[in-house]
Amino acid sequence: MDEKTFWALMDELSRRSGDRNERLEWLRGELLRQPAAAGVEFQAHLEAACAAVATGALWRAVSRIEGVSCSDDGFDYFALWLVAQGRAMYEAVLADPDTLADVSDVRTLAGRHLRE
Repeated sequence: MDEKTFWALMDELSRRSGDRNERLEWLRGELLRQPAAAGVEFQAHLEAACAAVATGALWRAVSRIEGVSCSDDGFDYFALWLVAQGRAMYEAVLADPDTLADVSDVRTLAGRHLRE
């Protein structure tokens, strides 16, 4: 699987309706239709995309959204969420973390207690 195919899957995932589990089930089905090597390549692209998110600016932005210092696990979940939003949002947020303020899901989370 090349990078273009990886991002095509993420873009489609971001457009799919349903809850998180339904969208992940769709992705799982798509990956199972591919040769095993494609699954390994998908994972490599996913890890690289998540690693690129780990910048000080994004870490600070996520901490502001959460209202406390973001944990390692919390940031990992954020990175996975961001990749799943598709390439356009991913690249926009990497270029300018302040664009997160324009995302309705992020505005909903801002200021809420972590347990919520």
